[in-house]
Amino acid sequence: MTLLKRILTAGLITLMLAGMGCSKNASLYRQAAKHYRRGELEAALNTSVQVLQNKPSYAKAQKLLKKAYPELLALSEERLQQLDAETPEDLWDQKVQVYSQLVEYQELVKELDPLVDPKTGEKHSFEYRDYQDKLNQNKLSAAEYHYQKGLAILALSDAPDSQRRAAKEFQEALNYVPNYRDAAQLFTQARELSTKRVAVAVFEDKSGTRSRYGSLIDLLTDTIIAKLVQDPVVREYWDIVSRDQISALLEEQQYGENQPQEPDSGTGLDRFLGAHEIMTGKIIQVNYVPERISELEFKETKYMVTGKEQYTTDKGKVREREVKGDVTCTWKKYTKTASVRITAAFSLIEVKTGVMQHGDTVTAEFAWSDDWGRVVNGGDERVLAKESLEMIRRPEPFPPPELDMVNLALNKLSDEILAKVREHVQK
Repeated sequence: MTLLKRILTAGLITLMLAGMGCSKNASLYRQAAKHYRRGELEAALNTSVQVLQNKPSYAKAQKLLKKAYPELLALSEERLQQLDAETPEDLWDQKVQVYSQLVEYQELVKELDPLVDPKTGEKHSFEYRDYQDKLNQNKLSAAEYHYQKGLAILALSDAPDSQRRAAKEFQEALNYVPNYRDAAQLFTQARELSTKRVAVAVFEDKSGTRSRYGSLIDLLTDTIIAKLVQDPVVREYWDIVSRDQISALLEEQQYGENQPQEPDSGTGLDRFLGAHEIMTGKIIQVNYVPERISELEFKETKYMVTGKEQYTTDKGKVREREVKGDVTCTWKKYTKTASVRITAAFSLIEVKTGVMQHGDTVTAEFAWSDDWGRVVNGGDERVLAKESLEMIRRPEPFPPPELDMVNLALNKLSDEILAKVREHVQK
């Protein structure tokens, strides 16, 4: 490539890139203007700033920013006045949020200050107010609010749930002001005391299938315990008591979820290893659907050689040639299915009072399905597509043994129970 061509090519590329940049800025400005017309002042501000960061002399974006910025400040200050008049419970949280936004707005426009009018060269400086000091003051007030709220919760109860709520309040105080008073120490203490000791009792088998599948309840209970112990979310809130210990105690006490204990009764459950709650449950139904077969018929046609024939040429010689025609092959696709569906219910019962704290019903299914095919009435396989040919050459499949399918469904059921528990402990 000659020097002249290289120069021309470089210039063309530069023009193309500049055109792309202009197109992008124009598109961003249109978005900003659209936000402004809709009253979405924050989005209009952010998008206008983005345009001017790319091209500080973009006159339309300058004009839009000059309007959006003061209007946004006025709207935010009006919101602060409303909060002071309403005094909601989370007053300090909301005021901190508004002041944080005001500080961010000012930081954004500072990057562009001053704006220089591309036609007149006139400079425009934005108005700034001391929002940072007010933000710091409100953070102190918010920290004190959550700190006192945590102390109030602890004064009412030392139960794990109360400890957890108090820990959240102390954490909020620390989020606003690191090292606020002794919030860090109180948070650590409350967090340690918020862990519940939970015992998982052997589930009952109410499905009437014990003679058919053996001890499903032992497998399900052990699987649930293993997953609860290994799950990092649950482990953060619960300390699991072993099944053997709680089973022995339940047998001794003849405990049932419909037999609430009197508070401070001094029973074995009340004293058992400091356990706060016990999980009980039952398998309600095991529904096995044996293998079923459905079928679909397909026909495929191909123009191809069907044979050969003799013919006589113009010179009287006998020759042989191929005969072609449409050939059809009919085949059936078979689908075999089998499934197991298991339903169970579980409850979390407070050991001290016998009152149910949480209960749920879960269902899990293991569904098996597979396909194969066969040619009907000895059709010509040569006409079949590759996928069809692979299907008819597959051997007939068979589902897993019934007991294996039940065990697989039980494993899914334990996952469902784990998910419900995770949801419960994080509330």
